[in-house]
Amino acid sequence: MRTVNELENSEKILIGILTIIALGAIIYFLVAPSIRDINNYKEQISQEQQKLDEFKDTEKKNASKRVKLAKLKKDYSDSEKIIPRDERNPEITINVNEICSSKKVELQGLNFGPPAKFSAAQAKEKNNSTKDVLKDSLVSVPVNMTVKGEFLDIVNYINALETDKRMALVQTVNLTKDDKGVITGNLQANYYYVDTSKTSNDKNGLGKEDLQYDFDNGTATGKDDLFK
Repeated sequence: MRTVNELENSEKILIGILTIIALGAIIYFLVAPSIRDINNYKEQISQEQQKLDEFKDTEKKNASKRVKLAKLKKDYSDSEKIIPRDERNPEITINVNEICSSKKVELQGLNFGPPAKFSAAQAKEKNNSTKDVLKDSLVSVPVNMTVKGEFLDIVNYINALETDKRMALVQTVNLTKDDKGVITGNLQANYYYVDTSKTSNDKNGLGKEDLQYDFDNGTATGKDDLFK
């Protein structure tokens, strides 16, 4: 067997050419497909990464929208507590009793007057731009209260009524003092609600609906007048 040095130059050239052809064939049939597969995998990974980034961006936007929606719901709920939809007199009774207890005032009597639609004249005094809306939907409920206590306690009680979570405007206050120095206060406060009823069941055109209360679990009901 001849060594490389013993080969003719033409033979060496031929072997070189055959080696190059063999390497080219190996690269073309083995290495090139692997490189193409790698490039395809890289492209797929890039596309999946792009989808993941888009998904994360969407999730971020959705999270921001959920926060805004929760705030809107809270703001709406808070506004409904100020002037609720439909008559919610039991809540007034509960609130008045809680305020009396916190201000050390004794509640001796509480009764509701007939509800009345907010008049156009009253609406004009409040705001001309809302007159037409208010006169058709806003209802005032007069509430008469009799309380006993010290003068400053009654003053604090009146202030608490007007700054409570549900809007109330004290219309009249009549204070009397007995021989023992105990002060009795007769008050009338107007509470308000938005009448959303579709049908009328009474002469005032104020329909009644089944309403849900935070303190009503469906197992028991209270009296309209706690003092009877």
